[in-house]
Amino acid sequence: MAFLVQLLACVLADKGSPDDGAGPDDTGEIGVRTLEVRVVNRYGAWVPVDQVGWFDPTRLPVPLRPAVTAMVCADGLPPCAVWVSDRPLPEHVQVVTEQFGDGTWTDEAGFTCFAWDSPWTRVVVPRTASAQIVHLVVNTEQMWCDDGIAAEPVPALVPPVVHAEDERVEAVTPGDAPVVTVGALDPADLPLPLAVVNWYYPPESAQYDGEHPLTCADALCSTWVISEGEGPALAGPFYVSGTWTGPLHPMEDVTWTDYQGAPTELGATVALRFDTTVGLVE
Repeated sequence: MAFLVQLLACVLADKGSPDDGAGPDDTGEIGVRTLEVRVVNRYGAWVPVDQVGWFDPTRLPVPLRPAVTAMVCADGLPPCAVWVSDRPLPEHVQVVTEQFGDGTWTDEAGFTCFAWDSPWTRVVVPRTASAQIVHLVVNTEQMWCDDGIAAEPVPALVPPVVHAEDERVEAVTPGDAPVVTVGALDPADLPLPLAVVNWYYPPESAQYDGEHPLTCADALCSTWVISEGEGPALAGPFYVSGTWTGPLHPMEDVTWTDYQGAPTELGATVALRFDTTVGLVE
């Protein structure tokens, strides 16, 4: 049976120089490049990794790892720093990778630690054939420390941002003025991409007719809106709720995820705050 546990996680730009040998082969073509993912470190140098993959966050993949579809290494065989998709993608995908460092050690508290990071980003996929480029930024100083029971975030999980050299398709904000805006924040009040956001009438009311999706209104889907004509037909309170799904977790049977909701009304702006240390164990 799945159960929620509080995971205390010790999870913990531009292109690199052409001399580092890990960049893309601009002469190669692999299928239809609907998406290109470049893995770099915080200083802009290429970081070769063994795998980059995507999943559909709206399907709430738990556990996450089996739901990840591998992308194709642009230079032949992994490890490599540039990955491409050679197949059609859903309207929204979340792109993930992970990078393990060399060696393990024991810290002062007796925790076993190893270098590990799992950058991720939310991508709005174009409805046309035009390709786009996104970057995953690996923190090579990140680590995971575990005593076999619990883990602590040092530093905390950091949500993705749009990289300065990304070539993204922006989410299309509905033409009509939004009647409700929902923003998602992490514990540090940083914008947090969500998997899905819904509104619904109070479940005990006669008007309740299930959940209705909001529209993603920015490139990372950390802001969602209800437009004129899409929301509740009746004045009065209703609810909004959202689900967050995080990057890969170093423990294979754990998926970072949290669910939050709040009552609201027409014309409101709602900030939902999510706990990014919560994991679901399968």
